[in-house]
Amino acid sequence: MAIGLTVHPPGGGEPRELTFDQQRVRIGRGVSCDLQLPHRAVSSVHAMILLDGDRYFLVDPGSTNGTTLNGDLMVIERRKLLRSGDRIGVASFDIEFRAGVAMLSFHCQDRTAAVARQLARHVMASDGLELRRAALVVTAGPQAGVRFEIPSAGTVTVGRADENQFVVDDREASRQHCALDVTGEGVVVRDLGGKNALLVNERPVQQHRLRDRDELLVGATRLVFDEPVEAYLRELAQWPDAPAAGGDQGAADGGGAAARDGPVDPPEGCEDEAAEPGGVADEEPQGTSGSGARRETGDRAPSVGGPGDGQRTDPSPPPGPRRGFSAGTEIAIFLVGALALAACVSALVWLFR
Repeated sequence: MAIGLTVHPPGGGEPRELTFDQQRVRIGRGVSCDLQLPHRAVSSVHAMILLDGDRYFLVDPGSTNGTTLNGDLMVIERRKLLRSGDRIGVASFDIEFRAGVAMLSFHCQDRTAAVARQLARHVMASDGLELRRAALVVTAGPQAGVRFEIPSAGTVTVGRADENQFVVDDREASRQHCALDVTGEGVVVRDLGGKNALLVNERPVQQHRLRDRDELLVGATRLVFDEPVEAYLRELAQWPDAPAAGGDQGAADGGGAAARDGPVDPPEGCEDEAAEPGGVADEEPQGTSGSGARRETGDRAPSVGGPGDGQRTDPSPPPGPRRGFSAGTEIAIFLVGALALAACVSALVWLFR
């Protein structure tokens, strides 16, 4: 059986659902994450869901703005047991966890990318950013500069004939050269079997899922697939992790910053959950950590990263190379050695004169 994650975007947008059947699910802003959340307050890899035996655990590997589980701020690198119905907070996203669900038949990498694009559109609209449609832009040929905007759903055809939705003024193009199938999963281009093969990125294809900046050759006309949302996701993934602005979840929670940044050690007799015998931690009751402070009952967060990230610093300077003698002693030894050498030379001269 798989796990299900239902993502509720900021501002009450339409929730999105994904299923996973794997040992580790990475959640974050980076393009390599299994669940990509397009927001600047989300770290590149913000949180992970780990399968250990037959139980699932949530861990924050060191996010900038923190992760919450059922409203409680998690301790960095300390695992917490997950149960169906738990709510995971990442920046302004609310994620519902469910275990033991059936794997969706249509789940694939394209589905994951589609959910990321849908969430990105919601975030871009919330931030007041311009939302342009995906389009085919003519970069070479008689219609250079023309932009064919692609509808949000349905099928459109491209070719020389006037009955096509996208008419290409090119004698080398077929009357109906290719078709674009547009769904919530993206745009798929299909070759319609014309006299000249459809080329995508210089290779003949029968069917291909288009990605931002893919190049199509229709006859002698070159078109580039322009997908502004994918471009936004790619640019967002390259931004460095940054603290959230006021009001965002995580670092804005009361007491969270102090628990993350202070020089702390676990108290005597307390062990990190992830370091217990066997590597499996039992769940501690939620709601025992006070007002969102980044600590558990009787525990404190282990230090991670550099001095600015909560690592302890020793006030004494690092030890330098050890010396056997002081500088004055070394000078005295040198003078004694020189005098002894002079005495030996004088003795040799006296013996052999």
